[in-house]
Amino acid sequence: LRVLLEAGATTNVKDNGGLTPLMDAAWHGHLKAVQLLLAAGSVTAHLTTDGESALTLAARHSHDGVVAELLMAGAAIESRNQHGETALWLSAPYAVVVAALLAGGADANATAADGTTALMRAVKADATDAVGSLLKAGADPNLTDRRGRTPLHEAHTARPAAALLAVGAAVDATDREGRTPLIQQASYGRTNVVDRLLAAGADANRADER
Repeated sequence: LRVLLEAGATTNVKDNGGLTPLMDAAWHGHLKAVQLLLAAGSVTAHLTTDGESALTLAARHSHDGVVAELLMAGAAIESRNQHGETALWLSAPYAVVVAALLAGGADANATAADGTTALMRAVKADATDAVGSLLKAGADPNLTDRRGRTPLHEAHTARPAAALLAVGAAVDATDREGRTPLIQQASYGRTNVVDRLLAAGADANRADER
């Protein structure tokens, strides 16, 4: 790559999908290549036909070093792909990347097109450290997606559920079908989460609208 760049290779050329060499290097986590391309004038703002940027591609695949390099180069931290997903949303299961993006000023409450947040995604992935970082950064535990579900509806284990309850998650929030987190978790047989919800005062007599 260095030889090609020194020979004057164009750095911002795109393939049919809009992918540039920088995006490809970011996608595959090739930090040295990313550094060389940035030094040679590669633009971080280019998007693929799906709206992906070098930053979203690196974040999606948990390449924390590449994410840090792109942020230092001025990559747009709130850039969204065609699904409305930001780098933070895409990186939600990966605590190190989440921490780097939050430190860079990422909006902890940014929602994707379906209304889901990075916190919901981290909770669903049982990424406890990421959940903690997001909550510390101000992520709202009571935001709802298009189905009316909160992060507490998505908890698969007791630890993220406990973290959400500790910062004021509404224990009896109802989704568009009238299902509370307790009803949702009981339907999946997640007894550890059910026990945590009951201990927090969840209404065991609430019924959904089905």
